[in-house]
Amino acid sequence: MNSTNEKLIFPDFNLAVCGKDIKTIYEAENVYRQMLLETESDYNVLYSNKLLEIRNMLKPHNLSLVKKDLEGLIRHLTVWKKQMGYNFPIYFERRKKSDTKCHTKIRLLLTKQYIYGEDVTLDSIQDTLGIRIMPCFGNIDTLESIKMCYKILDETINFFTFKKGYNPRKKGNMFDLNFESQKHPEVVVPQSQDIADLFKPTYSSYVKDYYITPKSDGYQSLHIVFDGYSPIEVQIRTFATDLRVDSLHDKYNSRRYDGVEFDQVILDREHVNIHGYGFVNGILQDKVGLETSIDPYNQLY
Repeated sequence: MNSTNEKLIFPDFNLAVCGKDIKTIYEAENVYRQMLLETESDYNVLYSNKLLEIRNMLKPHNLSLVKKDLEGLIRHLTVWKKQMGYNFPIYFERRKKSDTKCHTKIRLLLTKQYIYGEDVTLDSIQDTLGIRIMPCFGNIDTLESIKMCYKILDETINFFTFKKGYNPRKKGNMFDLNFESQKHPEVVVPQSQDIADLFKPTYSSYVKDYYITPKSDGYQSLHIVFDGYSPIEVQIRTFATDLRVDSLHDKYNSRRYDGVEFDQVILDREHVNIHGYGFVNGILQDKVGLETSIDPYNQLY
């Protein structure tokens, strides 16, 4: 990526979350959206509009509809597993992307678009709400355990498309795919012929398959987004894979930003006043999803 000395100018997010009268994320985001609009720059207007879109997505009524879909998926896969005679457990983890990561992704994409001239838009942000599905076979991956992820993928697509009437979204770009197997001998990479009878050719337009094409650090998973009441991202990977790659995500993000100069969101943790968030003696507690991903249904009311 070409370097440049130009940068987009964004208001300081800390002025919103550290305000003495700010007690909730909703209040902080309302203040920050107004700060963005007051700059009168077109990119900050897009920024503000995207934040409003995300906030509308997280309204209680909309969340309740998404919750029904996710619970329906869990029931569907539980029944399917029993019918197939499988006796392994599946762990389901509902998640909402943290606020700071949403802000960082918005800033990154706006910088790529306005400064680097890349063909990207804020519409490519599809992972605000989602669920992670993890079949559990122990702490070490095998070809057979990975193949089960493709079977679960097929059932997940059947549920959302045939039972719910949702369309899968066309997948976005896949980054950082310069994987070298000799650097990661612990990573099990299936070959196309291994999953030929499990992965339909039409799925390739919708599924980000990081099992066949791992990221350079060994990250693996299957990702797909469905258009329901809100976009729902489904990630499927074995527990063994999750155990190995969960710590890689932030490293990947840091590397992904290399060469892209923009103002990232760095919280003044000790001065954030939002209830449900605290940073004391070097220990972070974040129950509201300001800085960490949370289950959106375990919030303060």
